[in-house]
Amino acid sequence: MSKVQVKDKEVFINAIREAGGYNSVSSRVGCSQTMLSLIAKGTRKPSPVVAINICAVTGKKFDTIFFIDSNDKSN
Repeated sequence: MSKVQVKDKEVFINAIREAGGYNSVSSRVGCSQTMLSLIAKGTRKPSPVVAINICAVTGKKFDTIFFIDSNDKSN
């Protein structure tokens, strides 16, 4: 099963900061600040919808922030 993953944590964190911070981005994306933090740490993988919403809110292209790992073996 393919999973969306953060390509570079620093790029992700900078995109969130530039877009107004975790509080502002989370409310516009429709997820919690905790979820964004876990995604930034690599503990949680975003759903495709959340990843697309993050890109829309931050103004970044999907390929700039994320990649799709087709070798992910997690359930």
